[in-house]
Formats: sequence, C-alpha cells, structure tokens
Amino acid sequence: MRQYILFIMLIELFSLAEKFADAFNRRDVNALGDLLCSDATAEVVGSGWPEEQGRAAILATSIPHIMDEGTPLAAEARHSGDGVFVLLRRKNGGELDTVLRCQSRDGKISRLDYLVTGFCRAEMARLAEPLGIPLCRDDE
Repeated sequence: MRQYILFIMLIELFSLAEKFADAFNRRDVNALGDLLCSDATAEVVGSGWPEEQGRAAILATSIPHIMDEGTPLAAEARHSGDGVFVLLRRKNGGELDTVLRCQSRDGKISRLDYLVTGFCRAEMARLAEPLGIPLCRDDE
C-alpha cells in the first residue's frame, strides 16, 4: 500500500511540474501563481541569497528573473530516481541553464529549489548526463 501511495504522489508532483512548464512556456505568471501554495518557498541553492517566503515573494522575485527574455528559456518536466524536475533550457541551443527541483503539498507546489550552473554545476551535470543534455557555460 505504501508503494502505491508514493506512486500516486509522484504522479501528482509530475503533473504539477508539467503544468508549471506549460505556464512558464506561455509566460503566464497568473497560472504559475495558481500552482504555488500561498506559503511556498523557493531558494537558489548555493547562492547565499535569502530563501523566498510565500507565493507573492516568489512571483515578485525569482519567477520574473527566470523569465528574463535576455536569456530566453524553455521549460520541460522530467523525472528520474532523483525526483521530479522542471528543466529550463536555452532556446538557442537547448543547453541546460537551470533545474527546478519541486516538492508539493495539497495538490500545489510547496517548494522550488533552483539549481543554477553558476552555483551547482556538478549536481546539474550529474542530473543532465543520463538525459544527454549539455550544460550551458558559466559565462553565459
């Protein structure tokens, strides 16, 4: 029974990641906000920047940053033995720029951990290698 519950939780989380990727690719901030718990948290892992507390802070800070059209990104949901992720890839070449590690609660995203090449290159390389996705350079 426990494995069944874990499987259902994984399906729910992957569905949220797919919805996040779809809303991100449409640049629909309202739809992204609807996917987040009101008390969701987000952190750029390894950066030293403060953790974002709450949906409003995430929508005001990290979401506009990752949607920056100066470096256009495309999102896709993926899963592996390491969990459920949203991959943000450079539109110009498909290189992996950012990995969003997701957690959920009550049918919404409760936590986003941003793994960015400048701060988590080794971890991102470990996740990207089995997928055959190249990492973007740190200086881009």
